[in-house]
Amino acid sequence: MYKDIFLIFCVISLPYIVQREFAQNSNDSIEWNTEEVEEVKNKNVVLIVADDLGWKDLGCTGSKIYETPNIDQLALDGMLFDKSYAASCVCTPTRASIMTGKYPAKLNIDFIQGANGINSLPLEELTIAEVFKENGYVTGLIGKWHLGSRELMPEYQGFDVAIGKPHSGSPAGGYYLPNKMKLDNVKKGDYLTDKLALEAEKFIVENKNKPFFLYQSFHSVHVPIQAKKSYLPNEKRRMDKSEEKWNIKYSTMIKSLDEAVGRIVKTLKKEGLYDNTIIVFTSDNGGVHNLTDNTPLRGGKGYIFEGGNRIPTIITGKEVQKNKVCKMPIITNDFFPTLLDFWTLDKNISF
Repeated sequence: MYKDIFLIFCVISLPYIVQREFAQNSNDSIEWNTEEVEEVKNKNVVLIVADDLGWKDLGCTGSKIYETPNIDQLALDGMLFDKSYAASCVCTPTRASIMTGKYPAKLNIDFIQGANGINSLPLEELTIAEVFKENGYVTGLIGKWHLGSRELMPEYQGFDVAIGKPHSGSPAGGYYLPNKMKLDNVKKGDYLTDKLALEAEKFIVENKNKPFFLYQSFHSVHVPIQAKKSYLPNEKRRMDKSEEKWNIKYSTMIKSLDEAVGRIVKTLKKEGLYDNTIIVFTSDNGGVHNLTDNTPLRGGKGYIFEGGNRIPTIITGKEVQKNKVCKMPIITNDFFPTLLDFWTLDKNISF
């Protein structure tokens, strides 16, 4: 209870928050939010979760390599959480924490979802989608689930729309479409991240006259590392001109993810929904240590060191101060109670 109150206090009241250009150092300071926020209706939530995105894989978090102008703009429009942590160093436990607001240990989920329901999310657990649905929201999941199969799929866990079966850990059949995922209207040469962005745009447009909760769960930048091929020539030119060397296939995947986020934001603005939508952008665990740079942190995905758990997180919305950095630690199970507090929904829930 006190944790989610504390996070709201950090977002709204801004104690020990700095105002700075992102990726630069500065001292902590105290600043209070004195602006009156106009009440908005049809309050929407878009929760964007990247897969295996490292804490320094964005321009706004310090990358000198990866180009992420759209996500960087989100940070300028809202608040960047400088010490954000996943509840686990691998995906399933973290995603369970996001869905339930609970620590993975409390759910007996300690590793990735496996066969026969092992490390799956039980139906008796109350999910964030179920709470929003009970409050009149249209709920959608687009992309990765990885919290159970068959009777534990997202349509049985509070989601009206669930696109991307089989919702496996890595994209079934890879990023080049058609793959083994159940996706409509795909043609050879389509790229998965682009297709999931298109499905998000459709969901927003179709539900623009209702409050909605969209869990946009991209597979990027999880393995297999498959480049968006049209980006490769430019990435190669950039690296040839630089003293730095990096995995250009990986950097095209980050660029594709960034453009997908930009498309979602553009659609919200086009439909007049941006000002009454809370957007959360985050990752499910730290970056893979041999694909990206987590230094000075030790380890990466799968390692119980800070590099495995530290993640980028950005929150934007009319209630959130712009161009701010919060240095207070947060964790992924904070999202559920915090989002309920934002939109003053039923908070009589035990986390």
